[in-house]
This record gives sequence, C-alpha cells and structure tokens, in this order.
Amino acid sequence: MANTSTSNNSLTEITTKLLAEFRKRIEKRDTGALDFGIDAYLFAKSLGNKELIVQACRALSQFYTDIRSEFANSVQTLEEGIELLDEPGDIENKAELLRLLGLNFDYLGELIKSKQSYDYSIKLLNALPSLTNNGKLTMARSQFNLSIIYGKLELPVLAEECLQVSYEQYKVLNDKSGIARCYISFGVATEEKNGSRLEALEYYRKAAELSKEINDDVSYCVAKGNMAVKLAEEKRFDEAIEAAFDALDKANRSANKRFQLNLHRQLGRCYHLKKDYLNSKKWYQAGEDLFIQLGLTVDYYDLYHYWSEMLFEAGNYKEAYEKLQKSLKQQAEMHEFHKNAAVSHATLRLQIEEGKKEQDLLKRKNAEIEIYAAKLEASNFELKQFAHAASHDMKEPLRMISNYSQLLEKTTNAQCMTVEQHEYLNFIHDGARRIMDVISSMLRLSEINAVVLDEVDMNKVMDETITYMKEEIRQSKPQFKSDKLPVMQTDRYLISHLFQNLIGNSIKYNISNEPVIEIKYIDHEDHHLFEIGDNGIGIAAEYREKVFIIFQRLHARHEFEGNGTGLTVCKKIIDTLNGKIWIEDSHLGGAKVCFTLPK
Repeated sequence: MANTSTSNNSLTEITTKLLAEFRKRIEKRDTGALDFGIDAYLFAKSLGNKELIVQACRALSQFYTDIRSEFANSVQTLEEGIELLDEPGDIENKAELLRLLGLNFDYLGELIKSKQSYDYSIKLLNALPSLTNNGKLTMARSQFNLSIIYGKLELPVLAEECLQVSYEQYKVLNDKSGIARCYISFGVATEEKNGSRLEALEYYRKAAELSKEINDDVSYCVAKGNMAVKLAEEKRFDEAIEAAFDALDKANRSANKRFQLNLHRQLGRCYHLKKDYLNSKKWYQAGEDLFIQLGLTVDYYDLYHYWSEMLFEAGNYKEAYEKLQKSLKQQAEMHEFHKNAAVSHATLRLQIEEGKKEQDLLKRKNAEIEIYAAKLEASNFELKQFAHAASHDMKEPLRMISNYSQLLEKTTNAQCMTVEQHEYLNFIHDGARRIMDVISSMLRLSEINAVVLDEVDMNKVMDETITYMKEEIRQSKPQFKSDKLPVMQTDRYLISHLFQNLIGNSIKYNISNEPVIEIKYIDHEDHHLFEIGDNGIGIAAEYREKVFIIFQRLHARHEFEGNGTGLTVCKKIIDTLNGKIWIEDSHLGGAKVCFTLPK
C-alpha cells in the first residue's frame, strides 16, 4: 500500500510538472507543445484525479483553440472531460468545461449547440447553494458568451440582459479582462441602439486600454479592430488603418487565425470606406482564404456582403453579384439555425426539468409549471425567429430591387431617359425604402417582450432623449417644460424607447412657430402617472383608440412622414410594463399622451 501511495504521489508530481511545462509552452506559442498536454491528460486519467483531468482538458482546449485553431479537436477533448465529471463535487469544473465547449461550438458556427452548452453551464451553477470565486467567474463568462450568441441570433433584448448580468458579476470579481470584453459589447450595442459612433469608439478605447494593461491579447485585438472600422466611418482613415494593423500584428503573433480573419475583414472594410478598392479587395480575399482554411460554414456572411458593396462601387458588377449570392447563401444557412433554435432550446429546458420531477410532489408540480413556461418561451422564441426569417426573405429582394435599379440608372445614358422614366426609378427607390422601414418597425415591435428591472432616474432618461434627438430639436427648436421626475424601478431600455417615440411625435406633429412640449408627473399611491402634452395639431377624440393600432395613419404621407407603428410600439411597451396608456386634450392646444407605470 505504501508503495502504491508513493507511486501515485510521484505520478501526480510528474503530471503537475507536465501541465506547468505545457502551459509555459502555450504562452510562448509553441506549436509543438502538444505531446506535453496529451501526456499530462493520460497520466491524470490513470490517476483518476479529476482536478488534474480538468486542468489538462482546459490546457489542451486552449492549445487547440488559440494555437492551432483546431476547434473540432478542442470540442472532442472537452466532451471527454465532461463525461468524467459525474459527481456533485464536480459541478463547478463541469460548468467551466461546458462554457469552453460553447465557445468552440461558436467558433465552428454551431450556434445552437453553443447556446445549449452555455445554458447548461448556467443551470448547473444556479443549482448550487453557493459558488467559489472560480464558479462565479465561470458564471460571469457563460452569461457574457451567451449574450454574444443572442446577438448573433438577432435577439438584442436577451443579449443586453445577459451582458448586463455579466458586467455586474465581473465588477464584483474585479475581473479586468471580463470588464474589457463587456466594454466591447457595450460599444456594439450602443451603436446598434442609437447609431452613436463616438460613444461606441469611447467604449472600444476603454477596452483597448484595459486589455493592454493586463496583456489580454484577445480583447485588445477585438477592441482595436472595432475601433478601426468606426474611425474609418468617421473618415479618420490613417488612424483607422494604424489601429487595424496594430491589432493584426498582435493577432499574427498569437497565431489565432480566428482573430486574424476578423481583422482581415475589418481592414478590407477600412480600405473600402477609404475607396482604396485594390487594397480592400486584397484584404477581403485574405479573409475568405482564412474562412475556407478554418472550415467555417456560416457567421461571416457580412464579409461577402461588404465585399459585394465594394465591388459594386468599384464598377465590377459581375463579381459583386457573385459575392452577393455567397452572402445570401450564408444568410439562408444562418436562418436555418434560427428555425431550429426554438426546438433545441425547449428540448434542453424540458430535459432539465424532467430530472427535477423525480423528486417530491411539490417539486414535480413546480417542474410542470416550469415546463409550461418553457413551452411559452419556446413559442415566443419561434415566433421571433419567424419574424426575422420573414424580414430576411423580404429585405433581400428589396435590397436587390434598390441596388439594381440604381445600377440601371447608372449604366443608362442620362440623356436617353425621359422625365417619366427618372420619376419611375425614384418611385422604386422610395417604395423600397418605405417597405424596409415598415419591416424594421415590425421587428422592433416583436422584440418588446423581456423586462429587465433596474433603478432608473427618469430625469436622466429625459436628458438622454433630448441628446439622442438633438438633430430634430435643432430644426424645430421646441421649448421644453418638465416637472422633476422620479427615480423608479423599470426597464431602462424600454422606457427610453417610449420617451423617444412620444417626444418625437410631439416634435413631428407640430406646425406651430413656437413649439412647446410639457412633461408632467403625478405621484399616486400605487402607480406613477406621466403626461406628455404639446401645442401641436392634436388628435380628434374619435381617433384616440385607432392610433394605437399598427399601420393606422391619420394623415397623408406627403403631410407627415411615418409608417403608423410609433404609438403601437408605445402601447406594447406600456402593456409589457403592466401600465396603461391613453390620449387626452392638452391645455396647450394639442394632444396629451398619458401613461401609468405600477410601483
């Protein structure tokens, strides 16, 4: 027995040393370090030491992912390690390997499997009465990675919810690497929400500085690459290209081909915006070569989309059409993921809940309730995917109509076209644009479901709304009168969207020489009451219910722009927040929109 114990101790020491050497060689980007990792893994398995097995699996996964970009090998290694972790004390380690598994599925473009891995990781950790710091870090990372997947599945509300949870957890842990990654995602989300490139740039700058401070090459490459594109969009081309090459140099030294691919695509975009089409094509081509080399299938359709746009601008219409077809093909494959995601998501939820049903009667009843909730969630998820698939099916033909009508106009001698023919082409452009606006509005409406409650200062919401709408306010110069507004528990994103719509309507439907917008607040015992009135054209009493119905317009399009969805969105927001909304006459002479929110 003593000899066996001594032998095991010796083997444990050897395994530990092999792992230390393997990690050291990974840091040096030694592509020949694999033997050390495999030996460490085999020794750990022979010992039955689960802690060492997990460490070996993580190190091997890092090697396959970061050094060789062999994501399928990384998946196989992680799955083997997960199968060995089947005891209650293994849960945190199992959750971490599931998180890494999700990351590699994401790199392979298998978004459904990636989402399932992150969901399962989070479920396991939530089931524990308490977490170690390592467990808390795995939870934060899984929430962050899940936000990325929701973003790729075009579910921004869920993506924002996961991102905010992750950011708060990273702050508690003081994990600077995680905070830097959140800054990057905040930058992306900020631009998608309000189009503010400068605010997005500031987030990317903060992420780059923080990741440089802690030598986090991954976050640094992503932040600098995103900065490069935003700088190019601001026409700061020298800074943009310098930032992109800085990131590419670091990505090349790290040998991570996934990040090299991103940066090739971003360099192509920078040169494209600079109208240096020769260099743009060179970098887009380099990106495609890596895309093929890595064996990816989807997730990079925008490479071909931007490439097609560049070729179109350069006058190479035949090749532009070919790249457009590749982009459309990949988008179609992405939508197959969306259609299958609801079923896979519900299946995973039901499997987890079925395990709970084996406990006592109370837990079985709770499981039945959760199964019903999962079915409702899956139904909503499927409807969202249908909306996105339908919008894709409608938007792409519209883009082609618009692009090729422009091409027809560009390639036809202007002197050969009659006034009527020019007018007909303008009708085509305008019609396509208006239908695109309607589709986008319908998608926004479909996304108003989940509620994330937070403490929100409504005065700040009002200030942010005025800043966001500064161009409309500059043109109409309205006078604002506002009561002091409360700090309350509500959904910041939804309430900001509500204020933007209502203030926007008060500006749009006002032909007064001196527009006035008044915001009143009344504090009731069980609810908050807000009133937004103006001296605009008003709404007649018989139409005050009708205006909340989608696509209902009271005025001709040539009088006031719009598609009849603004107040529908407002009502959907208020309904989601369990409030009420209605319209009255304003003492200022126009309309007054009143809404309540529960306390």
